Order: sequence, then structure tokens, then C-alpha cells
Amino acid sequence: DGMTVRVSRRPISQTIEGNVHYPLPNSAVRGVWDNPQKKGKNYYTQRVVQLIRMHNAVYAVAPLTPVVQCYGMWEVRPEDPVHELFDEQTGLCRDTQRVIEELRIPLDEPKIGCLMPPYRQVPSKVYEGRISMLAATEGVVDEQILAALRARLGARFEPGRVGYAARGQVSQDSRHYAGYCASFDLNENGVIDEEDEQRLAAHLGRTVRFNTYFHAYFGGDWLTTQICLEPEHRPGIPVIADYVYGGGYDAAAGIVRLLETPGPNQPVWVEYYHDAPAQPGHHNILVHLYRETD
Repeated sequence: DGMTVRVSRRPISQTIEGNVHYPLPNSAVRGVWDNPQKKGKNYYTQRVVQLIRMHNAVYAVAPLTPVVQCYGMWEVRPEDPVHELFDEQTGLCRDTQRVIEELRIPLDEPKIGCLMPPYRQVPSKVYEGRISMLAATEGVVDEQILAALRARLGARFEPGRVGYAARGQVSQDSRHYAGYCASFDLNENGVIDEEDEQRLAAHLGRTVRFNTYFHAYFGGDWLTTQICLEPEHRPGIPVIADYVYGGGYDAAAGIVRLLETPGPNQPVWVEYYHDAPAQPGHHNILVHLYRETD
């Protein structure tokens, strides 16, 4: 029926968390295309905007899995008309344009909401001290953000060399690291270029809700925020998630399931997320030992 693809190299990667292996699909498969350039229609994935409830103040269980990419997590405010904008049963968005215009959530360009928000200190019994939480829910795309992107023009993504590791700039916050940063790669082509600059510049002065996925991460069946949304980790906090999920796969058999078909018996090209290969060498592993004290 054209809804599965058998790959020659197997097994396909599965989930490992906390040094434990789980026989669950993860984000290893990035997509399936009908051309070697891997452009256009991705038959493996679908992007959704969904109202979900947090598992705690930071983690959320994704209703649709395996998660392949995440574009945003936005905190819901009490006055948001979510009952009008999201399906009561599935949580799926009914009207993305209203979400963009009324809630100021930039689904059209999620990364412009990846601004550094102001913080406030609140007491937390869970952490036995004070923690940081958002002091505001909205910010403005301004010239300062555009200048930060321009400082990174030409910076490229390299597997295994992201962030400070890219140029050995650990502990150089005072000198303002200017290497590759995914939040400035708006077109997601692996390089911060002039197109990214133009796309960001087009939104100068726009007020947007802070994207709390900024500096966060995801797993095979979960999403996170970069900051606690509730000081005591109580579950059930509503958030609006913008993420991509895939059809899944049978790792051992090497069978990838599609969400849409290019047609039966058609050649397709599969792409994987992957880690960089280990660098050969000797005496290049550092072990740091420390002792916890009361």
C-alpha cells in the first residue's frame, strides 16, 4: 500500500535513557522523501499544534510520537480562549491564525519567540530555596536580537561541535559566544546566513509570547520547557506545543512506517539524525571526580 519502507541498515536506533534501553522508536528517523535531495514532501512526518497538559513543571508527555522535532512550547494564560481554539478531545488546534494574532504565538516563525525573557525569584518547597520563573509572558523582537544574529553570520552546524564546543569557547560568556545557535537558524539549513537575517528583520517590532522551548530539548515521547512553569512541580499546567512527530518504525526489521504515501513500489530516500563518530586518539577522555558534601 506504499505506507512502509524497508531499509537495508538495521537495527534502527531506539531509546536509551539513564543507561537503560527501551524498545521504543525515537527521533532517529528524520524523514522519507521521493527525491535524493530530500526536498519537498516529507512522507514520514507531520507537524501539529496541540494543547497539552504538563507532567510536571518542566516535562510534558507528547500525545503523538515519536517526536522528531519541536518548534515551541508556550505557557497558557488564564484569559486565553483555548476552548475555542483547540479541540476538546484531541487538543489539536482549530484555528492557527487566531493563535498567531490573538495569543501572539508566532507559529508562522516560532524561533522569533526564542528571546531571553526576564525572570523573577519565587520560593519553592521542592527545591528548598528560591527558583527563577518568567517575570513576563511577552517580549518584542528588537534590534538587539538582530545584532546577535548578525554576529553569528556564517556560523555553521557541525555534528558534535555545537555551542561553546564549536570553537573551544567554554567559560567565555563575558566575551559573548558567537558561534552556531539553532535559534538563529530560521531556515534550518545548518548555517546562519543572510536569509535568516532577512526573515528575522521582517519581524522587528513584533510583540510575541516567549517561547519556553528556548534552550530546552525533547525525547522520543516527551517535550520540555527551559524553565519551571510552576514552583512545586504540580502536574496539569496547560501549554501550547508546536512539534513534529513521525510514523514510527520497527527497529529490528528495519521497517519505517509512513503517514502519507508516495505511492506503492516507489523509490524513496530516508534520512537519519545521528551522532558524530568518535575521534580516534589516546588519552583524550577526561574523567572528573567530585564529592558531594552536606
